[in-house]
Parts: sequence; C-alpha cells; structure tokens
Amino acid sequence: MPVSSRIWVVLILAGWICVCGSSASAANSDDTIVTYMERHQRLGENDVEGRKALAEWCARNRLLEQQADLLTEVLKLRPGDQGAYRELLAADAKRTRPVDKQWAQKLDVLLGSGYRLKHTGHFTLLTNTDDDAAELQAAAMEDAYAVFYREAGIIGLRPMPPEGRLLCILFHRYEEYRDYLQRHEATNAGWASGHYSSKTNRVAYFHDRDSPAFAEIRKQIANIEKRIGELRTEMAVSTRTARRIEIQQQLKELNAAATDMSRRLAAAGKLATLGKTRHEATHQLLYNSGLLRQGKQYPFWLNEGLACCFELGDADGRTGPTVVNRYRLRTYRGVEQAGKLMGLAELIERQPGEDDPVEQVAGDYAQAWGLVHFLWNKRAEGLKRYIEGLDEAGKGVGLFRRCLGEDLSELGREVRRYIEGM
Repeated sequence: MPVSSRIWVVLILAGWICVCGSSASAANSDDTIVTYMERHQRLGENDVEGRKALAEWCARNRLLEQQADLLTEVLKLRPGDQGAYRELLAADAKRTRPVDKQWAQKLDVLLGSGYRLKHTGHFTLLTNTDDDAAELQAAAMEDAYAVFYREAGIIGLRPMPPEGRLLCILFHRYEEYRDYLQRHEATNAGWASGHYSSKTNRVAYFHDRDSPAFAEIRKQIANIEKRIGELRTEMAVSTRTARRIEIQQQLKELNAAATDMSRRLAAAGKLATLGKTRHEATHQLLYNSGLLRQGKQYPFWLNEGLACCFELGDADGRTGPTVVNRYRLRTYRGVEQAGKLMGLAELIERQPGEDDPVEQVAGDYAQAWGLVHFLWNKRAEGLKRYIEGLDEAGKGVGLFRRCLGEDLSELGREVRRYIEGM
C-alpha cells in the first residue's frame, strides 16, 4: 500500500494523526493499526481460519477491540466454535469499550444540568449522585457483568458481548426517577424501584437512601434534629445551671441516636442500591447478549427470577445464581407462612400489574427467584432449553412442560422442598 494510502487509513480509523509522529511509541501504534487494517481487508468473506489467525495477532499486539470484533465474525460464520467463544469472552473482559463522542454529547443534555457521565469498561453511568456512590455502583455493574458471563457459561448458555456500551441512569432522588419514567419511558409502576426499558435500552433507578420504604426513618431523624436545634437555642439563653446540665445530657443522647439512625440508613440504602444495580444490569445483559430479544415480552418469572439471582452477595461477598439471596429467601418464607404461595402453573402465567400492592409484588419476585434458583441448580439443561426455545416455541405453560416436566404439581413440590432446605 502506498504511504499516502496508509496515512489515509489511519486518518479514517483514528480521526487524526501527526504524520511526522511525536514519539516512537505513537508511530509504532499507528503502524500496528494500519497493518491490522491491511490484513483484515485481505480476508475472504468466509475465511474463518484467517480471522482466527488475525485475532491471535491482535491479542499479541493488545488490540483487544479488534480481536473481539474478529472473533465475533468467526462465531457468525461458525457458531459452534467453543474455542473462539472462550477467547472472545477473555478479550471482552479485558477491553474498555470506546465512547462515541456524539452519543456522549447527547447524554450530557438528556436530563439537564447537574448530571455527569462515568465510563467503565462496558457501561456508562449517567448520574447526579455523589462521587462515592457513583464509583460504588459503577464497580458493581462491572462485577455483575463478569459474574453473568461466567455463570451463564457454566450451564451451557452462550451470551454474546453487547455490541456497544450499556447506559444506566442513577438518580439521587426518588422523585427524579419517577419523573423520568413518566416523561421518557411512559410507565408508572408504583412498585418498581428500578426499570430496564428494551425500547430505549436504558436502565434507570434511584439511590435507596431516598427510598419511600425509608420515609419513616428519615422523618424520625428529622424530628430528632429539630429537637436538637430547639435544645441548643434554649441552651444559649438559659441561665439555670441545673437546666443547662439537663440539656447537655439530652443533646448527648439525641446526637447519639441521630448518628446511629443515620449510619443505619446509609448502610441500608447502600446495600439496597447495590442489589438493585446488579439486578438492573442483569436485565440489560439478558437483552443485549442474545439470550433475550429486545422488543419482546418474556415471562415475568423468568425475567425477574434471573435478575434476582444476580442481585446480592452472601456473607463472603459471592454473587450469582448458585448463592442464596437472603433477602428474597426471607420474603419467600414470609409469603409461605401467610399461606399465599402461588402454585407453579399460576406462577408461570403471573404478570404483576402497575397498580398491584408493593407487598404482593415483592412476594411475586421472591417466588420467581426461588423457581429460577431451583431450575438453575437442579434442572440446568431444561432451563437452558427453555430459554433457547422461547422465541421459536412460545413462552407459556406448554413450553415449560416440554422443557422442564409435565407434572407441574410434583415439580412445584420439589421447588418448595428445595427452598425449605436453604
């Protein structure tokens, strides 16, 4: 290729380059990319082995994005190539997806001032929370990504890496989140504390420090702080020694109570938000990896049950569908004690409505989690067949029976015994 053509290839690929080069390393990097472009252009339309060889060359030269692209092409030509799939996931785990500048500029103005973008390897977080909260949730998204691909592969599923970055929106306030859902997603489910939209391919949720579930605690803290202010005002004008001593003791007790309640609220909000981050990231991965298809409706029990299985860690910090989700288990047992567990056939057909009570929907989620946890760990092959057959063979009780067992009553009893043994 003539020198002028080589420079033009680099201009197209990188957007700019100083032809003379400002350093030897920059020149070497540009030359490597040009070499890749030349070799890629020479590949035949169906040349699988040539693509695999070039992918190996990319790995040696740390061109992870190009390596992943080549291996994706290999799998389109040869879907059953397990080696190429493993290499693709390894390259994808190491790479940082590029940020499209025009896409980022549109996001900057999506919600107005006060919001900023934080990019991780595979996600972009749009948020108005503080830096510590943003860092924590961003790390949780990447961890959920790694666990999702690792665990799905163990039972034989083949999720592909998303085509580009995935967008999550984290709001500081609950009301900001509700306003976003109404204006941008046209939904108003009162029980939903997080939302994945296959229409916009966005995740939206709020930090649980501002959750309505904690409203009473925040009210108690506000009342204590109000009382502290009143006592300090009285202290400033009081001339009676006995009263001043009494006020000092009361302030000590009230400050200790407010500090303890605020600490507990912060810890609960942090934990709940981390679980929600993983839950919503899992929804996004399901719909961007080829396991589920965007724009299609899937059974509630499967969609939410899978997301619940990737929510929270155990005491050792492990997460995933082989780990017991203690929150969902506790909710499940509460529903069971109340005698309100659904039969398996009812659960398979269940779809909560926007106006359903929060407590009822929480029970639905817990039962969906229990069913998926059982199937993942005890009927993995059947669950895999069910997921793979969703788009071809429907998604009702009939498909469930064909993949997982005709006798739903007996299977339902197995699920209950399994959860009782947790």
